[in-house]
Amino acid sequence: MVRLLRRFGLVRPVVLCLALVCGQVRAQEVKIVAVGTSMTAGHYVPNEQIFAHKLEELLRAQGVNAQVRNEGVNGDSSRQILARLDHAVPDGTSVAILDVSAGNDELAGISGKEYAQNSREMISRLRARKIQVVRLVFGCSSEPTEQRCKAIVDRWRDFDKSTGSISVPIAISSDMLVDGRHLSAEGHAKVAAMLVAPVKELLARVQAGGG
Repeated sequence: MVRLLRRFGLVRPVVLCLALVCGQVRAQEVKIVAVGTSMTAGHYVPNEQIFAHKLEELLRAQGVNAQVRNEGVNGDSSRQILARLDHAVPDGTSVAILDVSAGNDELAGISGKEYAQNSREMISRLRARKIQVVRLVFGCSSEPTEQRCKAIVDRWRDFDKSTGSISVPIAISSDMLVDGRHLSAEGHAKVAAMLVAPVKELLARVQAGGG
């Protein structure tokens, strides 16, 4: 076969074509969606400084051809995020970063029980579609921060184990906030840095064929 291709001068074009195809496979863009509340939307913060944008930059700097889309909406409760989840996180998404603020649910009069049910339903629905999930655990700003965050994550450990999702506790210090409630540019940068490792772990699962 090679001799025949060489005879007609086709070896180099075929090799070049194969190289281009392989390069396209290696460089295939992975789609990531950050969906949630104003913490994700970036209240008071320019788009280029929001953690979704910063995460995309960090991943690309490490050789991951990622597109990170921001689907945060200011003030959304768990009910509202659940209602728009399928549209916000379309098929073909590899990883969803889920931010569900208990504070917004409290303001909307939604019970803690429903908040937990809605959050679990979001993760279950995404995992059923073979989408990997990182769950951001905000609400860790009360002292002592480390213990509070750990307690929140501990409550979700069994669920994470059963679904394969990853909970990432975000201990919020005063320098990470712009108004006492929302992330500053520095806060978004820190969140992006904290997301790199778990997102890469989940992308490795996707590449290995794990659902």
